[in-house]
Amino acid sequence: MGDNEMIRLFHNRDETAISHVRAAYGEKCMQIAVGILKNRQDAEEVVSDAYLVLWDRLGTETPSNLPAYLYRIVRNQALMRYDRENAKKRSVKEAVPLSELEDCLPSDGDLQSQLDERELTGLINAFLRMLPVCDRRIFICRYFAGMEVKNIAAKYGIGSSRVKMSLFRSRKKLKEMLTKEGYFNE
Repeated sequence: MGDNEMIRLFHNRDETAISHVRAAYGEKCMQIAVGILKNRQDAEEVVSDAYLVLWDRLGTETPSNLPAYLYRIVRNQALMRYDRENAKKRSVKEAVPLSELEDCLPSDGDLQSQLDERELTGLINAFLRMLPVCDRRIFICRYFAGMEVKNIAAKYGIGSSRVKMSLFRSRKKLKEMLTKEGYFNE
């Protein structure tokens, strides 16, 4: 079943829509949630919550890219769960290495709210389309799926130093692009 048909089912409030979305995108949703939470049971709960959020939102909204829309919901739900679970026991290690991007993104307000702004999201998407395929995959694995450097290296059969260098260069290019777009006064 195609994305448009699934969206139509949501608009019609047909409960089978969730089953279709789970079958098509459930595995990737779990990968995202586990990558952030590092706990399968918590990830399953987060993914279930994400389906409910999707159900509520698609009663009125029509996303242009259903999987990207769903993955973003899963990611946000997982980050909120992570923050709740770790509010009292803050540690140096982060679930998702977003702190690495702080130098590349504007700092008025918190990073998560900046990532949610449509214009900035569009610029980041354009930036990702400009990257070579290998660098784009590394960037997405690190900053959207929350994978560790060593796991990215193993996934693509390259060295950790290659992954680190790719991420460093990509962050530098992203900052240059956002500076040109007026997000920084440098």
